[in-house]
Amino acid sequence: MDIFSDRFSFNLVNKIEKDNFRTQELNDLVLQNSSPNTALIITDASIKNDIATSIAHIHQANLPLIKTVHHAVFITSLEVELFAIRCGINQACHKENVSKIIIITDSIHAAKLIFNSSLHPFQSHSVAILSKLRQFFNKSQDNSIEFWECPSHLKWRFHKDVNKDSKSFNLTPSFSYKISWDYCKKSDCDDIIKQWKMTFCHIQVHLSKKLHPRGDATSEPYKPTFHGAHLSRNTSYGGAATLQIFRLPWWRYSYSTQSSMMELLLSVSPH
Repeated sequence: MDIFSDRFSFNLVNKIEKDNFRTQELNDLVLQNSSPNTALIITDASIKNDIATSIAHIHQANLPLIKTVHHAVFITSLEVELFAIRCGINQACHKENVSKIIIITDSIHAAKLIFNSSLHPFQSHSVAILSKLRQFFNKSQDNSIEFWECPSHLKWRFHKDVNKDSKSFNLTPSFSYKISWDYCKKSDCDDIIKQWKMTFCHIQVHLSKKLHPRGDATSEPYKPTFHGAHLSRNTSYGGAATLQIFRLPWWRYSYSTQSSMMELLLSVSPH
């Protein structure tokens, strides 16, 4: 995206300025971009009962308001915010007469991930958005996109509407709690610890009968010393849970299990 570096920009909140100054800036932004060639996209997301709701309101002069609503299960708030931005950009890029896209979001750090070339967990979303923007920029040299930060506490009227919509859904997972993500993590970890205990007890009994220090048959049976165990869990993506067991210096066992992340994505057609 280096060749298009002059086509996108970020307008961040000035921490020194008062909130009402930012509110006025956003109001002026709407008035100054009332052209039919400009798509004004306000995004927000919320998570309730482990179900994430992402919403984008797309405003365009002389056209009805477009709302996109998506639900996903067991994903992070940062990802659902980025997904809301992605959906809004997809909608705007499909409009032939749009030459300027303005994204207004309370999660500007999520928007910055789009142009972050380093590896991060949401790389797939970044690649998909950049692909759309590349096509959008190639249509005309005048096409551009702007990202504006709008903190939720401002309660700016347009963002307040999106925030209200994102929290208006009262959804309940349609599957049993025993296949939920948290339950799967706990079940996997319990199985690991149970297997570790069985293995450790078997080795301890076996060695206590056969091992003697320095080959002295009269000395006390040599009992293995337990040095500790370390359980590391990385469940942000993939749900890997690894238990490493440390006993004597020459013994080191590891056991790992991998649980696939459950994700359900439902789309509601724009209206």
